[in-house]
Amino acid sequence: MSNLHSWFPGRISMLMVVLSLVAAACTASYGAQVTEVTGVNEQTPEGYLQAQATPQASPSARAGSAVLSSEQAGGTGQAGQAQRESAAAAEVTVTAKEFQLQPATIAIPAGKVVRLTFRNEGAVEHDFEVQGLRADEVVVVERSANLSAAMSANLDQQTSAGQVYAAAAPGEATTIEFKVSTSGRYQAVCTIPGHKEAGMTTEVVVGRGASQGHDHQMHQNSGSMPHVSHASVVKAGKYGLQEIKPRIVHGVKVFNLTAEHVKWEVLPGEYIDAYAYNGMVPGPLIRVKEGDRVRIHFKNELPEPTTIHFHGNTLPNSMDGVPDVTQPVVKPGQSFTYEFKAEPVGTFIYHTHHNSAIQEPKGLYGVLIIEPRHQKKSYDQEVIQVLSEAEGYYLINGKAFPATTPIKAKRGERVLVRLINLGQMVHPMHMHGNPFEIVATDGHDVPPAARLTKDVVTIGPGERYDLLVKMDNPGKWMFHCHILSHVQNHGQEPGGMITLVNVSK
Repeated sequence: MSNLHSWFPGRISMLMVVLSLVAAACTASYGAQVTEVTGVNEQTPEGYLQAQATPQASPSARAGSAVLSSEQAGGTGQAGQAQRESAAAAEVTVTAKEFQLQPATIAIPAGKVVRLTFRNEGAVEHDFEVQGLRADEVVVVERSANLSAAMSANLDQQTSAGQVYAAAAPGEATTIEFKVSTSGRYQAVCTIPGHKEAGMTTEVVVGRGASQGHDHQMHQNSGSMPHVSHASVVKAGKYGLQEIKPRIVHGVKVFNLTAEHVKWEVLPGEYIDAYAYNGMVPGPLIRVKEGDRVRIHFKNELPEPTTIHFHGNTLPNSMDGVPDVTQPVVKPGQSFTYEFKAEPVGTFIYHTHHNSAIQEPKGLYGVLIIEPRHQKKSYDQEVIQVLSEAEGYYLINGKAFPATTPIKAKRGERVLVRLINLGQMVHPMHMHGNPFEIVATDGHDVPPAARLTKDVVTIGPGERYDLLVKMDNPGKWMFHCHILSHVQNHGQEPGGMITLVNVSK
């Protein structure tokens, strides 16, 4: 027992020394870790608590706190350094102007905090939405000061739902922070009506993007699949609106229309990815007489379903072309036959009525003219001007100036201009040199006493105006959209929606 008494105090003393050394080493190591991460001078737990109490408003700051907690649990050396590097936000800048989003491809790392600044260098409000991409949290770090109330409310709603979204007033910027973990390819657009169709789109690649991960490109919501590599190339020498002649079968005028995927040349050497009827944009001109029986054999060679809607003329309900209402969709490789009696007289159109926000701007539209059977024409020549927008180009009859076809007339001639808007935006069209009389709207004659003489007419999507122009003023004149950003190609004027009018003496 006496030996035990003499052994125990000695062992206790040695144990106390060891514990003291371990405690000192832990305190030194712990204090060093806190200093390394937070930059706080105190080498004590009090310093650490002070750093933890600092308010954190953004994902990048919260990520820093997460790294600190991880190191507190024992992460040191190379592992701690890697965690600190992942906390630093990746900087991304997106620029908007009429009507482009830049850069063309935006790379975003997966699993890392991203600080995205959306700058609006345009003349109107724009926004930026990465379609199909959700983050755990999106924080608005800096808000555009003069954003409209509606757009500001949408910014709050979208970001609170985890949508990668920003919006800014002209000349201002909004900055958001977020982190996403799913690699893939997504489409980003300006969601303001007509802006996406005018070309405000870009691609966002998260992580390894297309090589690994999911494809969330433009057709994600429509069920369509891009087949750009299989599209035939249509040179600028081919123009749209070429009139097709029918076959007569038992007194019925029979036309064939095929929807197909093409590369359509809007300017020499510049192409858009297009859907086209019979390989042209706009599709073929269908011209019939009032009272004709008309039959359209339609075949779908697109990579997605579609239908045709004949717009404005009278027809049976079963021929209206609205999917799941009057008919099923026409799937790839399938056919459908439309048949109706041509009435009334006037300027009408036809276009897709399935996935319309994508398919129509890509070129699935054309013109139907129903002429009077016996009435004499009140004009010397007819000109058709179809307005549209595609991939940032402003088009007349599928071409941008200077590839548009000039109007040629002799002095004193009466020219009927059938003005048609098959785009997604409003266009005020101005005729230089020779005013016009509005003689019909949407296929219906305007009574002579109610007709207006103007030099500018504003036309909305789907509308048609018949303009009678007496070419009394010789010279080279312009017929163009008076929204001046619409008369540019790639921001350079002249371009876009311009047709030259040559009036000879």
